[in-house]
Amino acid sequence: MKPRAPQQILDSDFYGLNIQRLLLANNSISELRPLSFWGLGNSLETLDLSYNKLRKVPNEALKLLIKLKTLVLTGNAIQSIGPHELGFMKSLEVLTLDKNPITSIHPSFISGSNNLNLLSLDAIKLDKKLESVAAINANNVKGLSLTRNHLTFLPPRWGVNFTLLTLLNLGHNRLGDVIKMEDCFVGMEKSLKNLDLHSNHFLKNSKRYEHLPCRLHTFSSDSLEGVEATVGTDGSGPEPQQDQEGEEEVTEGSAGARQSRPQPQQD
Repeated sequence: MKPRAPQQILDSDFYGLNIQRLLLANNSISELRPLSFWGLGNSLETLDLSYNKLRKVPNEALKLLIKLKTLVLTGNAIQSIGPHELGFMKSLEVLTLDKNPITSIHPSFISGSNNLNLLSLDAIKLDKKLESVAAINANNVKGLSLTRNHLTFLPPRWGVNFTLLTLLNLGHNRLGDVIKMEDCFVGMEKSLKNLDLHSNHFLKNSKRYEHLPCRLHTFSSDSLEGVEATVGTDGSGPEPQQDQEGEEEVTEGSAGARQSRPQPQQD
């Protein structure tokens, strides 16, 4: 007999436990009470709530987790992210909100999370709403992933708030040669080192690439015959590198649900 997958976490479920990683994916959780993680505030560093039924960011329950570094909310039903929703999470380093039907993001939702290194917003159907991401107060974010968002255009100077960004993944969108490379990376020129434009609609060997940030260390696009190019800061030519496939970590949770750490997807 399989254990019943929890739909609600009670206030005392984790009290007295010393847990660093808590994987609660695929458990049909629709809401979290303010004291759901009571007792884990001084130990929990990783929380995976992916593929549940949350309709909003459970910020009241998260306020107890003062040492949380990684928060995964992939594949829920979150539609809106309000002001200062996660700004209180001072230790947060990785935030994943992939595959949520998000229609609005308030610019201040991570204001105060000064240690945030990676923000992943893959497959949230941004389409023409990139301006909402551009307005985010994200001066400390070093990695931003926006894959599979049906993006067709990058507004000029859209990334001026991402002044420390070193990694940008725009793969698997619908970007084409209509965008002006010399305008859309303004603000990132000094920091951006890794850029992924794989599986977009650029022409082969497009001259648009001449206007990419000159400090790039790696640049990946199938418009360069499907190889990853390493671009030297001295202007030396690209050197092809073989792509490496990611590995997946799978853990069996206490509720009997199959847990999976999100990995880059391939078409």
